[in-house]
Amino acid sequence: MKDRLEVRIGQESVYISPIEIQIAYKLFLGSEKDLEDAVYLWEIFKDRLDHVAMKSFMKRFAVQGENYGITV
Repeated sequence: MKDRLEVRIGQESVYISPIEIQIAYKLFLGSEKDLEDAVYLWEIFKDRLDHVAMKSFMKRFAVQGENYGITV
């Protein structure tokens, strides 16, 4: 929860995990749908991600993304 991000919609707030964690976790889960989700998130956000954090989360989850085009 310390890494959560606040997303404001009008006057309301909702908290989400960073995209870097979401991608790494989807790779960790490893189902076809999860891998598709990871690649989709990567394609949308790759130019705005914190690649150092992404590498750290991927190491923490012991995953690699090269086979799916996810390179950090």
